[in-house]
Amino acid sequence: MKRYGLVGILVLLAGCGMLPFGQPGDLVSRQPTVVDIAPAAGAAIAHDAAWAVQFSQAINPKSVHEDSLVVYGPLKDATTEEEVTAKWEAFVHGDVPLQFLWSEDHYSLQLLPGTPLPVGMVALFISGAIYSAEGIPLSQSPGVGSRPFVAFFTVSKEGVLSDGDDSVFSASGESVQPIGENSQASPVSGAATADTAGSSTPPEQLMLNEVLYDVPGSDTDGVLFIELHGTPQGNIGGYVIRCVNGDGGGVTETIVLPDDAVIPDDGVFVIADASTGSPGVTAVPNADWVANFDPQNGPDAVQLLAPDGSVVDVIGYGTPLPLHDADGLPMYESQPGPDAPSGSSLSRREGVDTNDNTLDLFVNSVPTPGVMDSDMQ
Repeated sequence: MKRYGLVGILVLLAGCGMLPFGQPGDLVSRQPTVVDIAPAAGAAIAHDAAWAVQFSQAINPKSVHEDSLVVYGPLKDATTEEEVTAKWEAFVHGDVPLQFLWSEDHYSLQLLPGTPLPVGMVALFISGAIYSAEGIPLSQSPGVGSRPFVAFFTVSKEGVLSDGDDSVFSASGESVQPIGENSQASPVSGAATADTAGSSTPPEQLMLNEVLYDVPGSDTDGVLFIELHGTPQGNIGGYVIRCVNGDGGGVTETIVLPDDAVIPDDGVFVIADASTGSPGVTAVPNADWVANFDPQNGPDAVQLLAPDGSVVDVIGYGTPLPLHDADGLPMYESQPGPDAPSGSSLSRREGVDTNDNTLDLFVNSVPTPGVMDSDMQ
């Protein structure tokens, strides 16, 4: 990962017209830093804890995503800040999926883990790839490079602190309200915008309906999708989709659906991959939610989990596949389905789930995001 010192970054940005004119000292004073965090760094926290972070400057929300702000864990007790930084610089993705909820002024951010935090030491890493509304990169040492913010926490599984509200919880069980002058949070850019009135009830039925995981050329340019089918107007906020490697059972991608995600009236909800370099933008038609993901080509698996971590549905495609992943969750139902060739999707027949991937799934030569498939083609 190419690194530039702060002076070099500021010169580059100024040369591109991204920074207003001003003295170097003035620019340094406007460089964003993390000024407060709750729970505090070094705290013992519960496995369902979350964080509130306050910055010294308004942050551009587009710079905060799964590659610029991550959680690593569990870590060895002697892990250092330098080792965590080196891990991020080696392009190692975070171990915990996160949802980002911003205050209206973009000074305060809530971090909501999509899965329980791993027991043991974890590190919250806020990188210098995050920048202010003016385009100035974050640094915990303003004027001296783009030093990241790193905080360590000890996670205990004693006690389940979540009570269904949107507060941030410390290990003591006390509610920690978002910090900053304007703390009214709003979903991250790209969230589903369906009318959620009366839609707080989870769907009675929900399943993975169609997956396009391989196309000719690049798989990472906004053409892949994962489609769900379920009870219309069912709220699926907090549901988790995991892409699992068939070789070893490790999770390669995690998608956490936003709180306001609701199944449309036609019963089909499309999760689309974001176009390269354009968060929230996709080439997939009928998209209801846009995220950045790339399921592996088979043999692999896609799992759908409820907010409590229970398995709702799973499809495995291709053989051989292990019966369970590295976390002990199933990789398929009865027998794996077929491995779709490049450009074709793996689709469910008429939205029917008999708990047998071989019977329920077929190769769809013409992917149909947002449209129910009635039979084999």
